[in-house]
Amino acid sequence: MKDQHHPNFLKIINTLKPLLRTHPPLAVMRFDDLCDWMSWYWNRGTMSWVITDAEEPLGVCLIRLFRKIEQFTDPNAHDPCGEFCMIELLVSGDPITTGQLCDSLVDFWGPQKIVMWERGTRTENGCPRMFRWDQFMKLARRISYGIIQNA
Repeated sequence: MKDQHHPNFLKIINTLKPLLRTHPPLAVMRFDDLCDWMSWYWNRGTMSWVITDAEEPLGVCLIRLFRKIEQFTDPNAHDPCGEFCMIELLVSGDPITTGQLCDSLVDFWGPQKIVMWERGTRTENGCPRMFRWDQFMKLARRISYGIIQNA
């Protein structure tokens, strides 16, 4: 329900809605349900976004942090002292925004041992793509044209 969320949260989610709707599961979700789903990340500090001063949404990133690799299948797993990071959603229209999204989360949570990224295709054993931290930073630098500050 919309009235259970803080007005600032609702304003940000409403602004990010065009980007969120590009992700197939979120494309058809009712706004109330979308807010409830997004609040999980908001409340844990695992949501990063870029919105211009003119209220144009440029990017959003959602991550989950956990301790055991098998927890990647648990949508409620959250252990900020863990070693694994799962990128649940990364929507960005340009390399600079991608770098800002990554930097924001790394500034807050620090480096992780393993980063997992669901990019539409899984490996032959059904797992998402997995990168050691140094490999992920190399990829992040490449897709952000080298602007990542935390590399």
